[in-house]
Amino acid sequence: MDGDFDCLELVKAIYGLKQASPSAFDPCLYIKVVDGHCVLVLVYVDDVLVTGSSLELIAQTKADIKTRFEMTDSGKCTFVLGIELVDESDGSVTMCQRRYASDILKRFGMDECKATASPVDLSTRLVASTEAAKIDVPFREAVGALIHLTTATRPDIAYAVGYVSRFMENPQQEHWTAEYIALSLAIQEGKWVHRLLCEILAAANEPGPDLVIREDNQSCIKMTKSPVNHGRAKHIDIKYHHIRDEVKRGEVQLEYCETSVMMADIMTKGLSGPRHKDLTTALGIRASSH
Repeated sequence: MDGDFDCLELVKAIYGLKQASPSAFDPCLYIKVVDGHCVLVLVYVDDVLVTGSSLELIAQTKADIKTRFEMTDSGKCTFVLGIELVDESDGSVTMCQRRYASDILKRFGMDECKATASPVDLSTRLVASTEAAKIDVPFREAVGALIHLTTATRPDIAYAVGYVSRFMENPQQEHWTAEYIALSLAIQEGKWVHRLLCEILAAANEPGPDLVIREDNQSCIKMTKSPVNHGRAKHIDIKYHHIRDEVKRGEVQLEYCETSVMMADIMTKGLSGPRHKDLTTALGIRASSH
């Protein structure tokens, strides 16, 4: 081109460019290794958590960030995204949402309710109503608040919340082999978490664990190890059969787990009070003492 002209350099992809699709979001976890020590920087919108194996490295990282961005150092993290973090004497960290749970109860007029031994009574049977009666109750809002509680710190109420959420609409349910589909989705999520954990451990020069999925359905496990197309499984979408490839490559190990010791039962079915208590204890869920 002849003559003078101005040129702008893009430091970040913008909507409409071919580079925009894979650059629509920023990475949220950063890992740095210095002299055998690692520091992790976790970013959620404008909240930043900094942790690591060296207090000196953590302090240096904070100082480096402050040279580029305006930042307020709140000191030791005790709350993040509404979750209270409590350091225990054994070095572990307990996540607690006591305040959030209390606010939910007050918000929906349940602060005077009595505790129960299990989130869902075994005799409870809910049926979708065909009547067009209007009930002035913030049902969806309440279920949404409980879903956040479930995904953060209270997996023990997952079944109860999932059960009542079916009645926010009148969804059509497909008839498919739910166990096999659920296993496929569990492996997908498990591989993502496994890779993230291995990357963090690799930064600390520690080996990553094997990915083990425990399943209480032996027929389901046999189906994953056999290349034969079973007549009863023809209706399952081919995308869910990636399980067989994962098992064959050794990426995932499937182990049979008796139903009596299957901890995932607390998230998939209604349980008696004693059984629910046993599983919450096994999962490390306990009443807050803080």
